[in-house]
Amino acid sequence: MTRRDDIQGTKAYLFWSAGLFVAGLVFVWDGWLVGWLDPVWDGWLPRRGVLAKHPWPDDGFYLFNQITGTALLLAAGVCGYIHHVVK
Repeated sequence: MTRRDDIQGTKAYLFWSAGLFVAGLVFVWDGWLVGWLDPVWDGWLPRRGVLAKHPWPDDGFYLFNQITGTALLLAAGVCGYIHHVVK
């Protein structure tokens, strides 16, 4: 006799993937794009104040944001893959 289990997938990994993706984009924005796009777009994050306090090459602020953003985007990809496989 074979067992037939009806296993339902969960959307928890999809929600985690979306949340991590948005957080990763914010960190990548602050880590890499803030210096290039600041004269063009002064949006909802305090760009000029951050650049005045933390110059690009000497401070670890941008390096922290780059590493954290990359890790969050990788985690979002893993959660998205798990959601795709499990569903």
